[in-house]
Amino acid sequence: MDQFAPDSAVLPGRGDAGSGPRVFPPSLLTEPGIAVLWDGQAGGIVNLAAEVAGISNVFRGNGDPVRVWRDLLHLTAVLFPGIPVVGYERGEDLAAALDAGLRVRGDLRVWLHPEIESEPVSI
Repeated sequence: MDQFAPDSAVLPGRGDAGSGPRVFPPSLLTEPGIAVLWDGQAGGIVNLAAEVAGISNVFRGNGDPVRVWRDLLHLTAVLFPGIPVVGYERGEDLAAALDAGLRVRGDLRVWLHPEIESEPVSI
């Protein structure tokens, strides 16, 4: 996997039926602490924040999901050495992350303020 060039801002969809390309603003690609990783078929985004590296927006095309997670973990360790890795996967994505060596540390909690809550959130 490679880091995106600053003018590359279109990623393929997750491979779900009916999903189209993901378009990211070019400013995201030059933001310090954010790495958009892609090998032409699979990848994800790594965001350095609050002393952790968060892996998100993982997409695999038709590739092996465990291999994609292993590649992302390796590149995250190279880009942000010694920084703990976090994520919020579920279902098959969680299974692939666990098979790649991650482990569950706790439940995800979403806090909402009653004055701004418009609809229930399901995770």
